[in-house]
Amino acid sequence: SYDPAVQEHLRAAIAQASQGETVRFEARIHPRTDLYLDILLTITSHRDANQQVEYLICAGQDITERKHAEDELRTLVEAIPQFVWIAGPDGSLTYHNQRLIDYLAMTHEQAEGAGWLTGVHPDERPRVWQAWQTSIQTGEPYEVEHRMRDGTSGAYRWFLARGVPQRDAQGTILHWVGTCTDIHDKKQAEDELRVLADAIPQLVWIMSSDGASIYGNQRWSDYTGMTFQQYQGDGWLQAIHPDDYQPTLTLWRQALATGEPFEIEYRVKDGQTGVYRWFLARAMPVRDE
Repeated sequence: SYDPAVQEHLRAAIAQASQGETVRFEARIHPRTDLYLDILLTITSHRDANQQVEYLICAGQDITERKHAEDELRTLVEAIPQFVWIAGPDGSLTYHNQRLIDYLAMTHEQAEGAGWLTGVHPDERPRVWQAWQTSIQTGEPYEVEHRMRDGTSGAYRWFLARGVPQRDAQGTILHWVGTCTDIHDKKQAEDELRVLADAIPQLVWIMSSDGASIYGNQRWSDYTGMTFQQYQGDGWLQAIHPDDYQPTLTLWRQALATGEPFEIEYRVKDGQTGVYRWFLARAMPVRDE
C-alpha cells in the first residue's frame, strides 16, 4: 500500500485477527505505478489442535468497479436539490448528502445515528420519531411532513421526508434510502388558504382524490361540533340527516367515478342544538396538468 493510514489499518487488523477475530475492511492499494485498486480485505485465523491461532488467512476481493459506481452515484446525489440520506436496517442514519449537512450545520458524525433528530422542530420530534420507528418495524415506506432548523439562521422550514427500504432477493432490508424535499412555500400557501377559508361564511371542505375528507374549515367544525378525527375519511357523513345519507353517498360516489361536479341539497345537523338545517353542497375537482 502507498498510504501510511492503510498500512496502519492493516497492522491493527492483523493484531485483531491474531486474537481469533474475523476482520473486514476496505482499502485502496497501489500494486504498480499505473494502477490503483479498491479491495475488500477479510482476515481470518486458523487454529491448531489446541485452539491456538496458528496462522492467518488474508483474502482480498476487488471492489474497484463497485467503488467507482458508488462515487458516480454520490456525485449524482450531491447534484440534486433534495436532501438525501441512507439508514441501516435498524434505522440509524449512515449517510447524508452535503446539502443536508450544510443546512443542518452539523458534521456527518453529529447527524449519524439519531443525531439528525435534533434538527427537527421540538413540537414534531415525537411524531416524526414514532413514524420512523413504525416504518422500521413494519418495513412500510416512511413519509411525514415536519419542520427542520436551518443551522445557520435558526429558522425552521417545512420539509416532506420520504424513505423506502432496499431489499435483497430474500426480502431482507439492506438499508433505507430517503429524501427531504422543501415544501415550505407550499405549506405557507396552504396556511393562507385556510385563513381565507375560515373567513368566508360558507362551510368549506376538501376531499382527497379517493373521496376521503381531509379538511374542514373552522365554520364546519363549529357548526357540526365535529373534530378533524371525527369528520376525516367518511366521518363527515355522520352529520348528514339519515334520510339524506344514502342519496348523498350515491351521488358522491358517482362524482368520484366520473370526475363531474358534485351538487346536492341535504340537511346537516347543528352539533349544539341537534337541529337539522338545509344546505346546498357543491364541489369541483381540482386537476393537475
